[in-house]
Amino acid sequence: MTFLVQKMFNFALEIIIQLIIIFVMNFTEIGGFAGAVYEVLKDGEAFTFTELEKKSALKKEELLLALGWLFREDKIYTKIEVVKKKEVEKFAWK
Repeated sequence: MTFLVQKMFNFALEIIIQLIIIFVMNFTEIGGFAGAVYEVLKDGEAFTFTELEKKSALKKEELLLALGWLFREDKIYTKIEVVKKKEVEKFAWK
């Protein structure tokens, strides 16, 4: 291999390694966010998105990632409750 090709190969390899590290870190972080939601929902009570956001202390984006993770794993569901004559969607643990 020529010097330039070797340098390009090493650069590409570094990028791939960094992407793998970012993916694994994000995957682990999302699992942590899901754990925070579990701690709120584990007692069987259902909460709205806003309530979950406050009780879990997660940011909106983090909560969305956690809910997506938990829905994909079929751990949570939504239910509609009537609160003050208004339908409200709540999240609950299965």
